[in-house]
Amino acid sequence: VSFSTDPTTGYTVERRFVGENAYAGVPIDGSTVGVTQKYLSRSDFAGTFPAQKAAAPTNLNEIKKAANYFYDGYNGASMPTQGSGETSYKIVENGEFNYELIAQLAASYDSELWENLLNQITVDELLDIVHYSGFGSRKIASVGKPEVVEIDGPAGFNKSTQKGPLQDMTTAKETWTSYPSESLIGCSWNKSLLMEMGLSHGKEAQLTNVSGWYAPGINLHRTNYTSRNFEYYSEDPILSGNLAANVIKGAKYNGLYCYMKHFVLSESGPNGPYWNTWATEQSLRELYLKPFEICVKEGEANAVMSSFNRIGASWAGANRALLTDVLRNEWGFKGTVVTDWSNGEPVGGRNPRQGVRAGNDIWLNGSFSVIVGGLNAKDSVDITCARNAVHNVLYTYVDTVNFNHTADKSALDAAFTVQMGVVTAEETFAWWIIVLVVIDVTAVTACAFSVYRTFFKKQKT
Repeated sequence: VSFSTDPTTGYTVERRFVGENAYAGVPIDGSTVGVTQKYLSRSDFAGTFPAQKAAAPTNLNEIKKAANYFYDGYNGASMPTQGSGETSYKIVENGEFNYELIAQLAASYDSELWENLLNQITVDELLDIVHYSGFGSRKIASVGKPEVVEIDGPAGFNKSTQKGPLQDMTTAKETWTSYPSESLIGCSWNKSLLMEMGLSHGKEAQLTNVSGWYAPGINLHRTNYTSRNFEYYSEDPILSGNLAANVIKGAKYNGLYCYMKHFVLSESGPNGPYWNTWATEQSLRELYLKPFEICVKEGEANAVMSSFNRIGASWAGANRALLTDVLRNEWGFKGTVVTDWSNGEPVGGRNPRQGVRAGNDIWLNGSFSVIVGGLNAKDSVDITCARNAVHNVLYTYVDTVNFNHTADKSALDAAFTVQMGVVTAEETFAWWIIVLVVIDVTAVTACAFSVYRTFFKKQKT
């Protein structure tokens, strides 16, 4: 049922998660699989407040069927011709950006130039990017895409989780800034401050050869007891979205792309591809999707991390209604979708063959270990989807480089001054320590003398 048109993209917004249009045949409210949930409703507030806890679903066969669903819109696709190309285009050559080519690629996601560039890439290179993109991705020599490093977040660049084999980050780690938790930052309600924070992150990234950042986190504080609240700004989607959009925009000004996360409905805390999250489409769109939408439309985000959990019955990374129909078509997002940590899983989990068909591009395979359920190099649909995925990865890269190279920063320079560098604090004479020691010694002596006078000194008769 069509009910509105997105004013930004002109794309028709439809119900995609409930009713007859429910993705994979199971609505996210669980109404057809035995989830007896009374959801909070404006139309019957008194009768639905407080909302009841959902009972366990009863129709497990339908849930499993939906979890194993493969989007079939690519069926019949011809095998792409890879490793060819009429002209050899290089994004980076001899260590220098080809800014003219980058500007052309960034200007039009659907241009013929992209087709020729993608034709140059070999099948092995396509599979390498899809399967092995943990904390960065390997180079694509055929088109001059360099090896890049991406770091976890969101409280600055995470020093403890950088385990990818791309390069040694030991020196860089010593210079990274640790920022407060997003929960504390959210209390500022300060978009200008968050823009400055993004600019600062981008500068640190430039100085330490970091290209991407797994942040900011923009799930909502659904309860006080959610285990990952410290990674998110607030319980309010408008506040969260606006703060995150400014971080993303600021970082992009200085050449850093940000994977906003975790997309979506990761408010519950527990991680895993077998965690079913039930909701109404209205609450999904008005609350949980809203901060991501703001980041796409206001922050010009070009990267996102899908969540571990299922959206109703389907894993978020294998839900085409979410990753393609809403994210890309309704909102106009162009760029990369990465999984949360995963080296793949069988069908029904974080399966690469299911995911690429839905619009999840790359797997955050942190150890670059053998991928489980990987793409088949001889399957025309797999390779078509892998080509689409690498198109998105390259677009994120060239869009960020071009934005950094061409954006008018004069207004930013007037508003913000980000001083970067490693500063060693000067050691000064700590006179106050001596004062405290003297006070402590005096107090202890006085106490001891008082005890002596009271209990031990003999009184004169």
